Amino acid sequence: MRLSRSPAAVIFVLTVLVGAAACGQSKPSRAHPRPDAGASVAAVSLDLPLARDSTERRTRQSIRRGVSYEHIVYGRASREDFFTIEIGATAERAEADRIAAGVHAGEQRARVEQTRDGRRWRVRVGRYADRPAAERALTALGEVRIEPPPGTDPDETRAHAHIVFTGEDGLATTGPWSIHVLEIDPRSGARVDLALAHGHVEGRETVRSIAARERALAAVNAGYFVMDARDGTPGDPAGACVLRGALVSESVEGRTALVLAPPRSGAPWRARVTKVHTRIRVLAPSGAARDADGINRTAGLVRNCGGSGGDRPAEAPMHDFTCTDPNELIVLDAHFGPRSPEGQGVEIVLGAGGRVHEVRARRGGEIPRDARIVAGIGDAADWIRAQAPRNATIRLEMRVTDDDGRELEPGATVVNGGPRLLRDGHLEIPAREEGFDYPQRPDMLEHFALRRHPRTIAAVTRDGRLLLIVVDGRQPGRSAGLTFDEEAHLARALGAIEAVNLDGGGSTTIVIGGRVVNSPSDPSGERTVSDALIVR
Repeated sequence: MRLSRSPAAVIFVLTVLVGAAACGQSKPSRAHPRPDAGASVAAVSLDLPLARDSTERRTRQSIRRGVSYEHIVYGRASREDFFTIEIGATAERAEADRIAAGVHAGEQRARVEQTRDGRRWRVRVGRYADRPAAERALTALGEVRIEPPPGTDPDETRAHAHIVFTGEDGLATTGPWSIHVLEIDPRSGARVDLALAHGHVEGRETVRSIAARERALAAVNAGYFVMDARDGTPGDPAGACVLRGALVSESVEGRTALVLAPPRSGAPWRARVTKVHTRIRVLAPSGAARDADGINRTAGLVRNCGGSGGDRPAEAPMHDFTCTDPNELIVLDAHFGPRSPEGQGVEIVLGAGGRVHEVRARRGGEIPRDARIVAGIGDAADWIRAQAPRNATIRLEMRVTDDDGRELEPGATVVNGGPRLLRDGHLEIPAREEGFDYPQRPDMLEHFALRRHPRTIAAVTRDGRLLLIVVDGRQPGRSAGLTFDEEAHLARALGAIEAVNLDGGGSTTIVIGGRVVNSPSDPSGERTVSDALIVR
């Protein structure tokens, strides 16, 4: 599925588009001053369909030569947006009507509304000016009672009522939006790199902590990752990750990523957006070969899916879903951490030249520096036992290619993301292809793509500048967040021709000079993440 340009999205691009050319390249304006040694501020009145009395405020400062940071505040709280209590959603209008009729909420009548994707009907009740009022109403409402159909277990029809803000529904709003833009010119000598939390896959760390440890001038959160041990190893990048030419995590097949190619032949480093494909082959002395299912992760659990070799329930990408495979071959190295994940199966330790110098009857043990582990479960464990005895020589072949089938540049870095937002200046959002619309989660498209959330975007301009864009969200009155469509429009309005969505939500963080300058949306504050894009 490719998302269409909704009226609300068109309105939003007008709100951020100040002097932009038709092809998406920005022209200088008084509201967008050139970077200098200090900070500059400008306010401009905009003549827009929704917010004619609003102003846009931009604060821009130079971080170092070729690196600038700009904070854009646009819009105002809409009188049309309000807090409400959502009871639940269903695919059938008749069922939604039945649920609404069964909600006991005092004098308030529940209402039925269609979701933006047109697939479901949600039941909501109440209209409140602020969250405290909605929370009081939710407390007074108590447990929502829904009259079950005849013969249905009442426990199966109990709804979980929660508070939502209509400004995040993805419909027309006047904002406001708090937008942070880090602009890096590769020709300036500034460098951009990817840093793992604690220096390896296992574990998580805040962006601020990563930036301090790496002595970075600035940093933003990067790719998707495993958060819960039920889904794999917490901190594991849930998609392609390559560090300066070293494959750290396999791709979610079909997903777009950010590639940072190193300097070459006198030319500066280069950022580009492309699909990334990985393949790992394990070759035994007998001539037998088997594809490894992954690298530096827990065997049997495939976060975001998109793998191969019998993953269940499917091999297609499925965002925020964990596929399983009882027969996996996994490669691990020092990028993972000090020890391999424990569990049933078998693993071998490959030393210099690929010689098997240890066979372990159970997974879980030290990962020696400069060594690799090949671990197997199910029939993959049987394959290892048959093909890789002690002192055998095992070869590993690893390939990382782009969407044209070309090997990535030696020393390249890859950051996982998805979906693509822009291609050659045009909106291109393959939500279904990249796993944001799938049968197992019928609410995924509406919830993740069409509703507004905090977002982090990597974008590239026609002249090669890298834009790292952070937009706050889930904070009524401060910043509404963006839909996928609105992300694409914003990136293009800022001059980008290529763009990809990175991890967002509570992960969305930008650090400048050691300080978090945005407003992370988690109630507890800055979230720990798996990796960060750092600027030096």
